[in-house]
Formats: sequence, structure tokens, C-alpha cells
Amino acid sequence: MRFKVKPLAVLLLFVALNAGIAKQSIASVKTIRSLAPVESVWFKFEDQAGPQLVDSEGGATATVIGDPRFGVDGSYDSAIELRGQSRMTIGYQSGLNPTQAFSASFWFRPKSFCSFARLVDTSESTGAITQGYRICLGNGDNTNNLMFIVRGQQGAVGVVHPEELRAGFWYYCVANYQNNGQLRLTVIRQSRQLTGSTFHAATQSVNARGAVRYTQASPVRVGANANGGAAFDGSMDE
Repeated sequence: MRFKVKPLAVLLLFVALNAGIAKQSIASVKTIRSLAPVESVWFKFEDQAGPQLVDSEGGATATVIGDPRFGVDGSYDSAIELRGQSRMTIGYQSGLNPTQAFSASFWFRPKSFCSFARLVDTSESTGAITQGYRICLGNGDNTNNLMFIVRGQQGAVGVVHPEELRAGFWYYCVANYQNNGQLRLTVIRQSRQLTGSTFHAATQSVNARGAVRYTQASPVRVGANANGGAAFDGSMDE
């Protein structure tokens, strides 16, 4: 799982995948990602125990809550499986509450689907208005679709990605926001075959709404909201 204050080169990733560059192995995707600017934090989820996880680049610390499973099979090496109300919280730092351009990227594998289940969440509410950003599942007919929602200075904006998620499959998410440009959500599905892995990518975009607004210095919550509700049931990886 990566967060960065400069946008990831989603177009490069999308074109490379469709050109067949990354159809041999997951390592190909890792190579393409290495061309992006230096990340703020990077959690690889290779840990075998909690409750404290330290990222591989920026020195941020995540606190694990509940009883997740460590060391499960990941998209690359091992991953963390979130179950019940298990989740993690990354302590506040300015790079994780960006107001201008930023991106968040990670692998995830759903086991089941719950309305508005949180994968990444900085949102806080002031009355009926929610500030910050979140990446979550949808609701109703979109419960098995991924959403990316941001509250900008000119109001909230969000997209529902058209990819119908399926339980047991690994997906790579790239959520990208440019306050003077667009909000983009790319979802890449990995299909393991006898000859290796193939990837299917699509991007959904809308116009952005200005600098991101926050109610306070917000931590990043992964796998559930602040109270352990809207829990994501599945695994997450780098």
C-alpha cells in the first residue's frame, strides 16, 4: 500500500498493461510502479505479527487493531487478511492529508461485499458534511464496485468504477486526485493462469473540485471506519 503527494503515472501503467508489457508476472507491475515519484509511505505487509507495522520508506507507523491474519498468500509474497472488525490506523502526517495532488495505490482481494466497506479512509464528518477522502465499496447495486470520493473546496466529487469485483480475485487500485485537474480511479484485475498472470485495466475519471478539505489532522484508516464499522472483508497487499 502506497501513498504519495504527487500523482502516480496512471496513464503509463494503463498503456503498458494494454500493450502486454505486464502480462508475464506481477514483477512487471512493480517495475512500472518504480518509475513513479518517491512515495510518502509504503507498507508491504510482509509482517508476521503486530500490533505495530513500520512502512518501508517514510518511517510512518501503523497500529493494527483486532485480529487480522498475517502471512497469507498475497499478490506479491505475503499479505494481511482483515476479518471481523480488524483494521489498521496510520498515524497522522501531512503527506497523508494532502490538499493538492496525491495518489494511493494497493492490491486487494475481497472475500465478501458489504455496503460502503472501507479500504482507505480519512473522512470525518462535521454535521451532515463529510470531509477528506475515502476509497470504499459502493452500496445497493454497486456494493461490488469500488468508489473513490473526495471533498474539495468546491464540494464533493466521486466515481464508481465499472469493474464488477469478484470474491477471491486480486485487484490493483490506483486512486489519483489532481485538485486542478481530475479525480481518477483505475482498477486492474489480475487473472492467474498456468502460463502466468494476465491483467485487465480500466480507468474512470471526473473533474476535480479543488483542494481537499479536512475537518482536522486525520489519520488514515485501513479496513474499516474509526469505530470499526463498514469493515472490509478480505486481504490487502502492497
